[in-house]
Amino acid sequence: MANQSDNEEHQENEETLQKRRGRLINSLDSRARKRKRNQPIDPYKKFVCFYTRSQDVFVNYSNVLDAGMSWEVREFGELTEQQFIKENRQQLKVYKALCAAIPQFAQDFFEFQEAPEELEGLAKQLNEAVTSARGADISTLREAGLEYVALEQPGEELLPKIKRASEKKSTRGHNHIVLLRLLCPVKHLNDFDANPEEFWKKLLRNTVKVFAGDYPALLYPLDGYDSEDPESGLLRNPTLVRFFKHIFTAPTSAKDAISAPTKTKTKRPQAQLNNMKKVTPGSIVYAALMFRHCISALDDWRTEDDLFDCSVFAQSLLDLLKDPKDTWTKDTLEWWNVHVFGTPPNNEEDENREPSTADIIREKRAARKAAEESSRNVGGRPLGLRQQYQRHEGQSSSPAAGQHSPRTNRPYDEGVTISLHLFYFSP
Repeated sequence: MANQSDNEEHQENEETLQKRRGRLINSLDSRARKRKRNQPIDPYKKFVCFYTRSQDVFVNYSNVLDAGMSWEVREFGELTEQQFIKENRQQLKVYKALCAAIPQFAQDFFEFQEAPEELEGLAKQLNEAVTSARGADISTLREAGLEYVALEQPGEELLPKIKRASEKKSTRGHNHIVLLRLLCPVKHLNDFDANPEEFWKKLLRNTVKVFAGDYPALLYPLDGYDSEDPESGLLRNPTLVRFFKHIFTAPTSAKDAISAPTKTKTKRPQAQLNNMKKVTPGSIVYAALMFRHCISALDDWRTEDDLFDCSVFAQSLLDLLKDPKDTWTKDTLEWWNVHVFGTPPNNEEDENREPSTADIIREKRAARKAAEESSRNVGGRPLGLRQQYQRHEGQSSSPAAGQHSPRTNRPYDEGVTISLHLFYFSP
């Protein structure tokens, strides 16, 4: 009967897997995915959309899945394993995160091994999902972003005004002095403020060249750049925080005072959908990229804007934010968590302050625990069962030098616990 039950259970599992296999393959059909919901591919799409926003906007999932497949089957071509890892480190990092986020991926992977063409279909859909997520943010920020810029301007007004639905190429970027100043590299702000029109002509003539490492003023508070200390104020522009909130904690929260995070009554925002409790370096960089795109004259998303490479720009900021031991990094991430999620700062303890009630209780507990541990120890070692008994009877806890155990004919090992059975039944 047991064998029959096991066989029936195995058959049910096989049927379940077959059904999932069919649904997964069907969900890769572009026509089917428009008609049906709750498809096996949906968790994959959810993962890549949030990973794009919170970790890395420039991931190509065709490369990720190719690298992952090669890694799983240990086929590295002409490369050694170490060379393969070095060349595909970023792709393998994303692949590992994908595997961890989707438990069913291990089973799906074997299906894709048998049908590699379906893996290409999966990669195509994931890249399309990334494009869709990014496009949705660009679309909702197109007009709202200008409102966030205005909130930090004198009188909370963006002048000259830009009519809703106006073409970006004729109203933003170099066509608007406020927006152009936000795009201006901070190291050139003095030249810009002295003569904005002449500075713009220099940009057109390539007399002044702007590269990815030339951080724009939008990363700093208004008039908050210090040429002697360029780290000061970096990534602390209140408008940038508003763009972040729009994307992750709902558009309604973006208009609130940035120092007072509030709960909103809208559809569940990205942070809540993905259990996001704190900012990530990638999420801050994503907000900066959305900010720059919103105020630029570009209609479509592109990696390169003349000499300015957005992927290089993003990576340079990520490099600054991913050093956990750096004081600026810790302070910056803490500042963001305070202003976005209301997380209390992890300030160093004030050595001069009086101990709190909680401190006193913790100290008394620690002292009591230390006393209890001390009473059970001899020479700092835990007592075995025999030593505890001998100590209770007032006998020496250690046998005389050279004394041996009657059962094992070996010297007693002080500190090794003797089992209850051996103690009470030893001859």
